Order: sequence, then structure tokens, then C-alpha cells
Amino acid sequence: MRFEATTGVTGGFIAAILASVFCLSLSVVSAVNAGEIEDGYEVGLIAYSQGDYSKAVEAFSQAAKNGDSGAQHMLMRLYSEGKGVPVNGKQSHQWAKRAAEQGITHAQYELAEQYHYGQGVELNFEKAFHWYEKAAKSGHHVAIEKLAAYYENGTAVSRDLEKAKRLYLYAASEYDVFAQKGDPKSQNSLAMMYENGKGVSMNMLAAMDWYKQAALQDYAQSQFHLGRLLAEGDKVEQNIREAAYWLEQAAGQGYVAAQEMLTELRQTHGRTLAMR
Repeated sequence: MRFEATTGVTGGFIAAILASVFCLSLSVVSAVNAGEIEDGYEVGLIAYSQGDYSKAVEAFSQAAKNGDSGAQHMLMRLYSEGKGVPVNGKQSHQWAKRAAEQGITHAQYELAEQYHYGQGVELNFEKAFHWYEKAAKSGHHVAIEKLAAYYENGTAVSRDLEKAKRLYLYAASEYDVFAQKGDPKSQNSLAMMYENGKGVSMNMLAAMDWYKQAALQDYAQSQFHLGRLLAEGDKVEQNIREAAYWLEQAAGQGYVAAQEMLTELRQTHGRTLAMR
């Protein structure tokens, strides 16, 4: 069972990096220019914030080899996103594992994702469960949701619906906190939980409201889900024109599922859409 939702964890992580960089910049940038500091992690953060990804890779690599878990975590991201280096799943996995073993919560979650989806490593649900559990114990609420799905489906663990229910409830409450603050990823995740009745009672009005709040922030997944629900007309009243609008927004951002559904919608309702 694959959950599309991701929360504001990644966005929050980047925000934290930028905040730390801002605090460091006045004292660090001049020191870097003067060659007075040797902290590769800090040098890497400054380079990353300035968009100099090649320099960031060089600095993080040196620090990572010396055991800096933060630098290892950043290398995981850079190799995953192809910034400063070609996308390399195996390298991303290598650095994710080293950072995760040093207790970096987000690296533990990303390592679990790699094992769950077979990204840069052979698919392994047992190892995925292990690292989701590690991250969940540190409060990573997306990992908590993924762990709930494992218990719900009996994947790599004995099926336990009561435990799954408790974990979904906890994840939903955490999503709500971030969603109320305006984070679109959390809004999308919370909407999915309302749509599917995971951790909360099924409530399509609430689901549509949270999808729309995220969609208005140009969050492609939510734009797709709005379009999907309005096009299908199973859970909410069908509205082909509005469905096409939201699917177009998501498709314009390269969201493949939205592009495919929009093509199908145009083939089925071409005349209706042409009258918009």
C-alpha cells in the first residue's frame, strides 16, 4: 500500500537549513573567504544556500568521510536530487545508511523509503519496517503513518489493526498541527486521511477543504486529487469543468497521473470542456 502523501518534513528540513545558514552567514561567510574555518559541514551549508552545489558536494564529502552525520545526510539528498552530482541511487543509499546509523531521524525515514520502494537498493520490506520504526520512535510522523500501513496490511510484521489504528490517529493529529500552520504537504496528507478514514472518520467535506487549501498553494498532488475526485464524481458531486481546471494545474507541473487523467477527460468530455 503506497501512500503518496509526504508532509512538511522535507520542506521543514530545508527551512531549518536555511534558517541555520542565515544565522551562520555573517560570521561564517567571511571566515570561509578568509580560509579561517575547516568545518566542511558549515562550508557545505553556505555553498548549498548559495546554489553552488558542486562546492557543497566537495565540502560535504570531506566532512562525511570524517564521520559528520549532518554532511552524510546532505550528501544523501544531493545524490538523490542530482544537485552538484548526477542522480545516483546507490550513493544516496550509502550516505543515507551511514547517517541513519548515527541517529539522523530524517535519514532513517529516507532509508526506509529506499528499502520500501527499492530505490538504489534491493526492495526489502523487513529492513524498511526496521527503519520506519526507528524514525517513528523519534517522532517522524510520516514514518508513523507508513508504520501504521505495515501493521494494517501485515507487511513484514504480524497484522495488528488496533496498533495500526492508534498509529494512524497519532499521525493524523500531527498532520493537523502542520496543516493548520499552512504546510501544503501536511494539508494533502490530512486530506488523504479524511478521504480514506485513516486516523480520522471519513469526511469528504474536510478532505476537499484540505486538498483545496494545498492546491491553492500550487501543490500538485492536491491539485490532482481535487481533479480526480471531481472527475470521478463517486465521493463528491461531479464537476467536469472544475476537474479539468485542477488537473491542468497539476499537469502543468509535470504530474504524470494528472496528465493521463486530463487526456482521458478530454477524450470523454471534449465538447463540454471546449465550451468553457
